[in-house]
Amino acid sequence: MDQLLTNNVWCEVNKLLKRGDRKLAAIAYATSDMHLSFAKGDLLICDASDGAINSGETSADLLKTLFAADVELYSCPGLHAKILVSSDIAVIGSSNLSLSSADHLIEASLVTRRFQARSQVRAFIQKLIDIATPIDAEFIARACELPVISRPHSRSTSRCTVESPTNRTWIVATTPLSDKIQESEAQFEETGKQTAREKMSDPKGSVYSIRWQGKSRFRAEAKEGDSVIELERNKQRTRCRVIQPRPIIFCQQHDKWTRFYIEDPPEWTYFPWHSFQVELQKAGIRGISMNTTRELKLREVALMEFIWSNDET
Repeated sequence: MDQLLTNNVWCEVNKLLKRGDRKLAAIAYATSDMHLSFAKGDLLICDASDGAINSGETSADLLKTLFAADVELYSCPGLHAKILVSSDIAVIGSSNLSLSSADHLIEASLVTRRFQARSQVRAFIQKLIDIATPIDAEFIARACELPVISRPHSRSTSRCTVESPTNRTWIVATTPLSDKIQESEAQFEETGKQTAREKMSDPKGSVYSIRWQGKSRFRAEAKEGDSVIELERNKQRTRCRVIQPRPIIFCQQHDKWTRFYIEDPPEWTYFPWHSFQVELQKAGIRGISMNTTRELKLREVALMEFIWSNDET
């Protein structure tokens, strides 16, 4: 269920996070972690430009503390987003990581468990990482030397743009790979999994890959940030289970095939095919068989959200 938070947003979000969950956050300005704790393996992107440090909108001391705690840090001048994603929730709102946001300002943030929103936020954060500057010891030492002159409405003079992440959901029919393919491509898969593991939101989860060859829209157009509902069939294609929506976190391209690496949560659910057919009929979704591979329409995505949220309850 979606929830709107308006009072001390990050404190309330902290209560909703699972213990040990990895947090990926892009929060424009950061001066206090009193209400949202970051730990080893978490990731934070903020505006740590000279202007933001000079104006006191981002604290070099806080960055130093987080860096010492092995939090992965990036600076993205011009950032104004305030978002967070974990394995279970996504947060999209107005709150900076500051005491003023917690105690004095009127804020609003939406907390959602929708799989598509989680995938979108994760993909957007990955795009930010690609253009941001890693914050290391040298960066922090320099930031700590900068004078701080409070200018509440100061903004960075530089600005960059980031493409909107994709928002597609695919339903794909798969069958087990042959032993020959698994053996010959084992090294490729392990290399891909290593890269994918670095992008996982939950360290307790695992990485699973779908190998696709030939010409198809799925192979040509599916991207990181998209979601996949898998129709996992046996080799004879006589039985099938339908696995919950999961995000694509890495795409590995080869001349003859593409591997899509998917993040499996620690606990995931599925429907036997016949049970899924019943749910499709209840939702009014037609045109999906055990062999379907296609992009879902927006209406179908919304109805799928309902099917899987009912299953989780």
